[in-house]
Amino acid sequence: MPKNICAICGQKFCVERSAKDRSVCDFCASLSPYGNADSVDNIRRYYQAMVQRNQMFNKTKTLKSVL
Repeated sequence: MPKNICAICGQKFCVERSAKDRSVCDFCASLSPYGNADSVDNIRRYYQAMVQRNQMFNKTKTLKSVL
């Protein structure tokens, strides 16, 4: 299977998915409510918003055991 590089996050992936003119991975495409049908610029905005939220996240508790 050919290796592609995501135009948003830069990760390699095997499945060919193209959003308009470039390839994006399934994770980045899932950030958009329109998936692969959305433009790369819009998917990039969703990705940047997710990165900003992650940087502002303040961990308050840690799950140590499920049982």
